[in-house]
Amino acid sequence: SMPFVSDGLYSLCNLHPEALLEDATAFFDACHPDDLPRIEADLQQSRQTLTPWFSEFRLQNMPQHTLWLGGQASPVKMRDGRIRWTGLLLDISDLKQAQETLQVERQRLDRILESTAAGTWEWNIQSGEVRFNYRWAEMIGYRLEELSPTMQTWQDKTPPDDFRHASQLLEQHFRGDIAYYDCEFRLRHKNGHWVWIHTRGSLLSRSDDGAPLMMYGTHTDISARVEQQQENRKIQAFLQTVLESSTGVSMIATDLNGLITLFNPGAESLLGFSAEEMVGKQTPAILHLEREMLRRSVELSAEAGHPVAGFDVFTYRARQGRTETRQWTYLQKNGGFRQVMLTISPLIGSEGELSGFFGVATDISELVK
Repeated sequence: SMPFVSDGLYSLCNLHPEALLEDATAFFDACHPDDLPRIEADLQQSRQTLTPWFSEFRLQNMPQHTLWLGGQASPVKMRDGRIRWTGLLLDISDLKQAQETLQVERQRLDRILESTAAGTWEWNIQSGEVRFNYRWAEMIGYRLEELSPTMQTWQDKTPPDDFRHASQLLEQHFRGDIAYYDCEFRLRHKNGHWVWIHTRGSLLSRSDDGAPLMMYGTHTDISARVEQQQENRKIQAFLQTVLESSTGVSMIATDLNGLITLFNPGAESLLGFSAEEMVGKQTPAILHLEREMLRRSVELSAEAGHPVAGFDVFTYRARQGRTETRQWTYLQKNGGFRQVMLTISPLIGSEGELSGFFGVATDISELVK
């Protein structure tokens, strides 16, 4: 049963509070069947250990969509031995949708980046003759026999500004200023569109008088990568807009050592510190009560079998690839205190490595008074 249910539950879950006062079955029936075992396991653990319950799950009784809820509650053992939880439910559907959208975008961008066989070229700098392989020609829509084996073929299909930049890099390589010729430029495809090329090469011989003679290199079609970069810029602009507009939610990111790398307007509003004061200068420890950190250190050290202290008390779960949500006290710049529900997640880099941590805090001070 749910002895007390606020009216907000109806607007949130489409369930009438009075229907749950004596029997909470309707609430659990509304939970997605795939999530029920985890909810029950989390509740059982909370019951046995009398530790706070945290869970994220879906409701499937909404008329047009599946609702994601984030729940947290604190258990209290009654005199008759029963357990009563007091807590709250938050609609985290937008957060889950954003996570899903980002995942789809990452998968789509990964598919764009498909490796291709490299085109090769051999250039006799003195005669101007260039030997291309079939893949060099294929990248721009030609058969090898359709192309004249000269540097003029290359120049004719390259925009003037790109060719000028490429020639400057070649001259630097010929002088020995740079060890390798490494350049990105465009070539005109037979169908009329531009193909982005990444070329790498090296001067292998000189004539008797020291003039550049033979040079070899490769061409790689990087059009997909350029498209990905353009898409990334769009996504980054979107994410930046989300971060800057999320004034009601504190978002703080750190590197692996705890140094703050992101402090969004919501964090500024909640805590009173500016991003300029925090980014690259502070760790989240400045925002927390020492006694709460010490208490969590004792809990985690006992669990881990070795000391867990300092910044690790916040990131112990995230370093294991898990997300953790807990209630903490935030210290404001003016000396005030705010109770927050803080979710800390690992940040994963492009190579799958752990690159930092991301904390999202919701102010629940009014709810826990």
